[in-house]
Amino acid sequence: MPAVEPLAGNAAGVPYVAFPPAGGARPNAPMIVAWHPFDPPRSETALAAALPLDGVDAWRFYVGLPLSGKRLPNGGLDGLMELILDDAVLRVHGPVSTQAVAEFGPALATVRSEYGIEAGPLGLLGGSLGGGSPRWTGPQTADAAAVERLATEWFARHLDS
Repeated sequence: MPAVEPLAGNAAGVPYVAFPPAGGARPNAPMIVAWHPFDPPRSETALAAALPLDGVDAWRFYVGLPLSGKRLPNGGLDGLMELILDDAVLRVHGPVSTQAVAEFGPALATVRSEYGIEAGPLGLLGGSLGGGSPRWTGPQTADAAAVERLATEWFARHLDS
């Protein structure tokens, strides 16, 4: 199967990398939204490369967290480390989590509109600090059974090979 070129963009201020479903882009396909950790793979692009979920018949959107990737503070990683060393909870963890949750709805609406994706099954995943976003947005938006089915199928194909 030829490699699918990623779609990249900015949805309501949130950078993302996306891939269409394995069965082809269609309006009723499920979606998976993934937030990266703050340690490697520490950007939407890096997470997409590390966890491509190739063959999953769902839209896959890897979104960038605030204060990371394309949105690093002044000074880049050094600037981020200064914030962490000053007060990791109040200057990084709290603001990143709060902003990621606040921007999720507008970003989701933007990508649905841009790619013609209907409301439907939505899976959320994240790692490390990025794992908080699905936990706080998930109860209102996720279809847990769909996520489990898609993840189980992907892992079965890739781990049993």
